[in-house]
Amino acid sequence: MKNRQRLGKTTVAIVVSALAFSNCAWGLPQGGTVVTGNGSYASSGNQMDITGTGNVSVKWDGFNVAAGETVNFKNMNAILNYVTGRQGSEIFGTLNGQGVHVFLINPNGILFGKTAQVNVGSLTASTKSLSDVDAALQNFKNSAGISDFGTAGTAELVNMGKLEADTLRFEGSRIVLDTDNIKLAGDDFAGSNAVINGDFANGNVVLGYTAYDVNGYAGKDKNFDINGGAQSVKGYMWVTNAEQLQDINSNLNGNYALKNDIEASSVNSFIPISADSTFKGTFDGLKKEIKNVTVNGGSGNYKGLFGQTASGSVIRNLTLSNCNISGYQAVGAVVGQNNGLIENVAVSGIVSGTSKYTGGIVGINAGIIKNAEVDITVNNSSGGYSGGITGYNYKDIGEIDGIVGKIKVINSTGGYTGGIVGYNAGSVKNVDTEIDLIGGGVGIGGIAGQNTSTGTIDGILLKGKIDAGNNSAVGGIAGANAGKIMNSTNKTSVNAGTNVGGITGQNTATGQVIDCVNNGSINGVTCAGGIVGFNRGIIQGAVNNGNLFVENPDSSYIYRGGIVGYNPDDAATKISNVTNTGKVNGYNNIGGIIGYTQSAHDITDITNTGNITGNDYVGGIIGYYSNDNDMLLKNSNNSGNITGSSMVGGIVGSGGGAVIGGGGRIGCVTIENSENSGDIKGSNSVGGIMGGSGYTKLIDKVTNYGTVTGTSQVGGILGNTASGKIGEVLNLGQVIGTSDDAIIGGIIGSGYDAIISDKAVYATTDKAGNAYDISKYNDKGVGKAYADIFPVPPLPPDSSELPEDEHDITKLPEFEDNYHSSSSAVTSELHTPVIINPSGENTNIGVGTIEIHNSDDSLNASGSGSSFSTGFENILDGAGEEGQADSNSRSSGISNGQGSQSDNLAGGNDTDLSTAADSDAEDQDE
Repeated sequence: MKNRQRLGKTTVAIVVSALAFSNCAWGLPQGGTVVTGNGSYASSGNQMDITGTGNVSVKWDGFNVAAGETVNFKNMNAILNYVTGRQGSEIFGTLNGQGVHVFLINPNGILFGKTAQVNVGSLTASTKSLSDVDAALQNFKNSAGISDFGTAGTAELVNMGKLEADTLRFEGSRIVLDTDNIKLAGDDFAGSNAVINGDFANGNVVLGYTAYDVNGYAGKDKNFDINGGAQSVKGYMWVTNAEQLQDINSNLNGNYALKNDIEASSVNSFIPISADSTFKGTFDGLKKEIKNVTVNGGSGNYKGLFGQTASGSVIRNLTLSNCNISGYQAVGAVVGQNNGLIENVAVSGIVSGTSKYTGGIVGINAGIIKNAEVDITVNNSSGGYSGGITGYNYKDIGEIDGIVGKIKVINSTGGYTGGIVGYNAGSVKNVDTEIDLIGGGVGIGGIAGQNTSTGTIDGILLKGKIDAGNNSAVGGIAGANAGKIMNSTNKTSVNAGTNVGGITGQNTATGQVIDCVNNGSINGVTCAGGIVGFNRGIIQGAVNNGNLFVENPDSSYIYRGGIVGYNPDDAATKISNVTNTGKVNGYNNIGGIIGYTQSAHDITDITNTGNITGNDYVGGIIGYYSNDNDMLLKNSNNSGNITGSSMVGGIVGSGGGAVIGGGGRIGCVTIENSENSGDIKGSNSVGGIMGGSGYTKLIDKVTNYGTVTGTSQVGGILGNTASGKIGEVLNLGQVIGTSDDAIIGGIIGSGYDAIISDKAVYATTDKAGNAYDISKYNDKGVGKAYADIFPVPPLPPDSSELPEDEHDITKLPEFEDNYHSSSSAVTSELHTPVIINPSGENTNIGVGTIEIHNSDDSLNASGSGSSFSTGFENILDGAGEEGQADSNSRSSGISNGQGSQSDNLAGGNDTDLSTAADSDAEDQDE
């Protein structure tokens, strides 16, 4: 398969792909550094000799040995080879080390190929990452061992060559051993003298052996007692050709592994393994490939490579390419009916069924399908349940997780058809595929034709196209949904007749569509929505970016919405926090969010930015409302341009209340906290917020910014109503009547019994002050110029500037009253002094000066004292207490500047910094 490697990107468990083998691009080990200093190595031609004494540790950039190359370990007791590079180690040549315990550790993987020959005293190989590499390499010199092998990643440790040693130790997660050519202490491998630490719980230890003979595999199961006999492990019987593959039927309880690729065309018509019974064992493909298998099922059931698998069975790590599988019922490429685990598979080819349950991987799934890559075509010529992965996914026990690739499904005669599953009662998640879906009948979806009340669909990214002709219940993710669809994105284009949606065509009362996005174009005739065509359930956090656009729609193109086409009256219906950006057009009942709604449940937090075009009942949010009960529409926003004929509004086309002209139901839409900024164009009953209604309960706290144009009954907020109430509203757009007898108004066009609040205001000019033509406006509402609606706030007063001399504190009265110092320590013309040490902490200055600087001005206190005491809380305010310094603190020259409570330098009640004599005199004067 061209995209075979993609599977490893999406499936952590497909450990085979994690081994970074390079096909021996470099011969012999490269870039070695002897860490312990007691060894050396030298290369000559295709041979390398590594010589040392005692226990030697070497770091290598890469450790590979190509076919025909030899590495000899000489003289030492043990050697630890640790690979620091990023490539796995490939050994296709020879390792010799008579009596030497050879350690090879490479976290990127280790492969001993078919031509490898290893003859050493003991062999320890590991793909684990040492927790402390340098310490381990140094300790090895004394211990000749590893006390802690650390943790294993997903890289493989594989032996397909000839190994001879006294003991064997393999450490890793995924371990595969061909035991046929392993001799330990001269005996064939039976598990003794072997320590194998791997991921047994997940089937990641494969001990393969040759078992096939003239009797097939009957009676050939074998256990290996490893780890000193403490653990018994069931081995895997090697499968090497198509005949052996076919003869798995002789032992359906065994464990099997592919030793090599298999060309299956040698068997003209392959009989499914367990066609008449059930496979209960394990089949590990070891990433090998089965090519060109053909199953001519005719009228038989349970057709595939395997017919039926039991609970507890495992099929993994298999590539099935160019298969051709056909049958009547329960037909799939890998298994007809799966009850076990299928994981890490890649499948390409054609699967054909003539009745129910046809799937690309399995016909019926009552187990787990995990991590699959597909390039598959599924044909069902007689209806039934058809899917790119499975026809039917069982409740509770059916799970599909991690699908990538390309899928084509053709079900032209009816039945449920899905890109992944025809009928889903279980779980489908983590799908990233491109689909080409051609379906007939009812229930056609990019993931599931029918998603039942127990079905969940989560984490989907879907591309491609769905063509269902004139059929109904067609969706980008599910045709019909009664369960949960979450966190999914559809990029497929969807073409169908009735009940057509970007996520699901039909959402029932138990259906939930949560946090989903549609980016695909939707071409549905009736009841078409960017998210849901026909909705009875919950839609929350959905976004539609796809267009619902057709050229010249005729009168059959009705009930079309950016989110929902048709929303019937149902107790479970709830729509919130949704957005449409796509273009929507049609004939009647066309909305940016909902085309036609009969539900009286509140609708909140909704946005439309797409342009909406129709004939009658066209709205930026709702096209038409019809219910005997009232409904609240709040926190809605439309910025798309809305174009229609009659009943055209920026938020709602027709708001109910027994619509204008009679007929309809009596419930009304109340609109609150909403705004429209798109331009609105129509003929009759055209409004910036609502086109018209027979009775308008309340429109309140709304704003229209758009230009509203119509022939008659045209209003900045509401075009036409018989009666109702308009509250605190604002229209900033111009209202234009295109006929001489147009009935227009800044707030409401026609509404003879409507109650208009005095807080209903319309603009008479635009923002720039250009006057609107309001000559035809009625007198409903309050007209104001834009500048009066949004008066410009007055400028703040100019900040007052002090006269220049007021910045000189020597000219302030406080200075004159309190500071007559003649001390040279106080300089004149101090300008706006800054606060120093405001927290009152000691400022130690030693011998020298204290300076308070502002630009070039300063206050200096010179002397030889050790500190200047605390208390500079405010220099100017005068809020401190009067200083009580003793005579010692005021001595000439301020030899010891330990003042007491000098809180303020310029405040008027503080210690001054003059000489002792002047200070004493001033104190006496006071």
